[in-house]
Amino acid sequence: MSATPQKSIEEKEKEYQEARARILGSDSFEQEIQVDLLEAALLRGVEVEILVDYFRGTRTQKELAMIASLEQKFPHFKAFYYQSPSVGPLIQKVMPPRFIEGFGLQHMKIYKFDDQVIISGANLNTDYFENRQDRYMLINNRHLSDYFGELVSLISKYSVQLRSGTLHLNPLIAENRRTEYKKEFSKEVLQFISKWRENTKLITGDTIISPALQIYDIGITQDENAMIELLQLSGVDFDIAAGYLNLPNIYETILLNSKNRFNITTSAPEQNGFFNSRGISQYIPHAYSYLQYQFMRKFKDNNIKVFEYSRTGWTWHAKGLWASGKDEYMAVIGSSNLNYRSLRRDVEAQLYITTKDSKLKMKFQDNLKYLSEHSQISSLKTAKSRYLPPHIKLLTRFIKTML
Repeated sequence: MSATPQKSIEEKEKEYQEARARILGSDSFEQEIQVDLLEAALLRGVEVEILVDYFRGTRTQKELAMIASLEQKFPHFKAFYYQSPSVGPLIQKVMPPRFIEGFGLQHMKIYKFDDQVIISGANLNTDYFENRQDRYMLINNRHLSDYFGELVSLISKYSVQLRSGTLHLNPLIAENRRTEYKKEFSKEVLQFISKWRENTKLITGDTIISPALQIYDIGITQDENAMIELLQLSGVDFDIAAGYLNLPNIYETILLNSKNRFNITTSAPEQNGFFNSRGISQYIPHAYSYLQYQFMRKFKDNNIKVFEYSRTGWTWHAKGLWASGKDEYMAVIGSSNLNYRSLRRDVEAQLYITTKDSKLKMKFQDNLKYLSEHSQISSLKTAKSRYLPPHIKLLTRFIKTML
């Protein structure tokens, strides 16, 4: 388990170099170093398959060209680009490419190397390897590796495929038969979930790992259901890391009516990845500040505390949950930001890990402690005092479900 960018990239490079049979990745591949590692594996004869978001993966010609060069050179390399069925032809025509992402992404961060899996919330670009705080966990388990291998291949089936250097749409999407596409996609994912539930129902031990998917577009709400059930437990202390603090009403209501302790860590405005960006995205940190203030003013008791990550030269992107009960300890790690977009628009994958193992529990606690080192408690007074551009309240209400 790693919380530092340096350790995470060292681990990924090691797994790339040692993989012997199959590598799968579900993320963007913007860095030449990642493409070089993929090529080195392909030269050894390793089968490689990647699944990235269509709009992120085709945002720059450079990234697309790097991936296309591998696809044309190696027959055992496959590349797929997931396109959200919510993004129809009209949205693509009228919205700038960067804004289209707000309607839905392939957001899973899964890296499979033979029987090992790295699950994370981090993208594969420069910031995450240098000074962007996130979480990474390496698990050596054949069942989990097979699960994610099948999952990536299934979603790839309903994605745009790169063949001979050209992108080919899924036939149902190409013909704008989106209702039929969603129905068939949902049916196969439900069959996949049912099969794995049946295959693993007898597995027991001190540590249980339960994967959970969220693809709201096609009616898959595993992660949402699991999170609601978890948050409603009594007698539990919760620590939550939110990449962007914009809790959906369904989670917010549970927290506000609970007697459990909740410590929530999010980024200070200056540590938001969009701070000092150009164009309309420069207002995003202001929007999250406004949403944080709106949330904090609803507190009835002192059982909920909000902390802000503030570290000079760094940005915050960590997300997850730690739950400490009387007999068991649970940690949640994955791609979900616990916000509206993760719940209703993006494709997300999480692991709910329940353990009685004292050593593993200590590792989770150390991970939480490390993430908390640069965090300070926030107050309603501080949140209220922050400057908001005049139009930000109206803009935030309009785009809240995209944040």
